[in-house]
Amino acid sequence: MADAMEDAATQRVTMKQREVMVEFMQENNALATGRFTTADGAKIKARLTRAFSDKMNSVADGATKTPDKWMKCWQDWKSDVKKKTGKIRRHLSGTGGGSACRLHLTPLEEKVLQIMGVTGLDTVDPFDAQMEQQQERRENAVEILNPEPSASGSTDVLNLFPLHEVMNVDELINRSSATAVTVPLPEPSPATSDSTDLSVEADHESQRSQRKRKKSEDDSITRSTEAMENLRNSSEALNRLAAIKENRYQLELRKFNMEVAREERLARKEERELELATRTASAIEAMGMAVTAAMQTFQSYLQNK
Repeated sequence: MADAMEDAATQRVTMKQREVMVEFMQENNALATGRFTTADGAKIKARLTRAFSDKMNSVADGATKTPDKWMKCWQDWKSDVKKKTGKIRRHLSGTGGGSACRLHLTPLEEKVLQIMGVTGLDTVDPFDAQMEQQQERRENAVEILNPEPSASGSTDVLNLFPLHEVMNVDELINRSSATAVTVPLPEPSPATSDSTDLSVEADHESQRSQRKRKKSEDDSITRSTEAMENLRNSSEALNRLAAIKENRYQLELRKFNMEVAREERLARKEERELELATRTASAIEAMGMAVTAAMQTFQSYLQNK
């Protein structure tokens, strides 16, 4: 059982797994860079590491590793991409010497650089290239000082060159080369046409997805803007309609008040006419009574005479 797990752990990482690895690290930059600034950073790192391992192991026909092995795989890939970028930069800046550089970064490697926060190859600083070259020479010296043990055994470089006799790293590298103790640097293998096509197609698919997502967001913003504009227009139309109805109501109210005032004037006029007619009738009645009394008095006078 242990042998089976060891065989599975040493399987070659497939291109699909590398694509999944880049996608996961793009979504979880803290795990990719190892920068956890919160108090519970250790717990978050452990949880993300387990999720990363589960996602990588779930890829069909791919390698199966423990969480620590997958994190080491990611760190090794970052280191290889950084070294490869340094070589390309040195050639672009003219510090590498020799023939033209035939190395190039694949789309996945460019994404790894973006995750690491490394600037592109179009801006090359000769000083940075020189510093990277010195850094690589120091890393090579560390590899020479700490070689991987082989089955047949090898001579320890520390025994060949005691530290008290070596003044600097460059001298150590030169002296180790003179004694034919060489440790070849691993050259990143060129991507096959199939893997390159898959990487390019995956990159194109990612760009299409981004464009589709951006178009969807733009359409959503446009629809929201149109809805807000329609709502604003509806509100203005309702306000205008309410103002028209208010004006119409005020006009009707004024007409009603004028009609009431006219009726009141007519009523007062009729009252005055009725009062005048009553007074006239009373005067006529009194005059009739006075005429009757006078006639009676005149008749009595005639009879007595």
